[in-house]
Amino acid sequence: MKFWLLTTEFPPFFGGGIATYAGLTAQIFKDHGHEVTVVVYDEQAQGRKEMVIEGIRVIRFSSLLADSHLMLGFAAKLSYSYAKIVEDLIIREGPPDFIESQEYLGIGAHLLQRKRTLDPLFVNIPVIITAHNPKFLLDPIDRAPTYQFPDYWTGELERFSLRAADGVISPSAFLRTALTQSLPDLRVTVIPNPYRLPSQPLNTSRQKRLLYVGRLQFFKGILDLLEALVPLWNNGFAWPLDIVGNDSPYYLKATRFKSYIQKRYESYLRKDLIHLHPAMPPEKLGVLYAQAGCVILPSRFDNLPYVLLEAMSYECVVVATRSGGQSEVIVDGESGFLCQAEQLGHTIKKPRNFLRTSKP
Repeated sequence: MKFWLLTTEFPPFFGGGIATYAGLTAQIFKDHGHEVTVVVYDEQAQGRKEMVIEGIRVIRFSSLLADSHLMLGFAAKLSYSYAKIVEDLIIREGPPDFIESQEYLGIGAHLLQRKRTLDPLFVNIPVIITAHNPKFLLDPIDRAPTYQFPDYWTGELERFSLRAADGVISPSAFLRTALTQSLPDLRVTVIPNPYRLPSQPLNTSRQKRLLYVGRLQFFKGILDLLEALVPLWNNGFAWPLDIVGNDSPYYLKATRFKSYIQKRYESYLRKDLIHLHPAMPPEKLGVLYAQAGCVILPSRFDNLPYVLLEAMSYECVVVATRSGGQSEVIVDGESGFLCQAEQLGHTIKKPRNFLRTSKP
């Protein structure tokens, strides 16, 4: 079977759950004997490059095709370019058995528009959209300007992609509910994200440290976590927090999250209670998982975060909010601790009592 996957992230480049999902999905299909092609936008590709990585054909492109830049916003240009690359591949070697695309940024929208307007190149190809965390759901939570151009149209591209697809996959029932509340009558199938346990034996050395892994964003709950930790630190709790993730805009303050954290929590940074790290490759991140006394997922909204699966595979103590697919994996009090976002500070005290008695 010929399987084509459209994505904005793919290994060996790292930085988000989409990259982890795309890498695992492509590898699993290849391991089962299917012919896999991955099409990924990569600003470092310098044009369009094809390569084979561990038996998977990967097409990376950086230039947005044709004259679309004269009339379209970034996400629309991106979607147009994916459709053009798929068109070129079909003309050159025939259609695939099916195409899968992420919903994020609506990169499958132009391809689906051509399919639904009966373009003979596209009309008979099944197209599956896999939801990760669409921008149109996250922006209101992030307090982002949802009607600002071109972001407004990015949300419309995502909505159209979900509506026009032959099938929609969600990694969790939580995200399926959010999608169907926003898009009534949308049919969504829940298929949890694939995951493989680390191939090497675990070599854990637990230290008195807390770990947060994820982009610095409002919906990820990083500020909720810091506000919950401040009174604990002020009362003598000495476990520092490692924050690992890329920066992003903090719309409410017209600044960026890293700058805001550095300014607001300057005294805790000076006391070495907060350590800011950029996104890092999996092997380096694995060292932090193996050392962490507790991993915290304070999200106000999430799908089925790979951080949770990674932390649990490293046998970490996990504290997570119920606002996401993590509540479908963790058994509260047995395999982790669950709470509402506003109860985060109270819930952190539960594993703290356990961690105080554990070996450093």
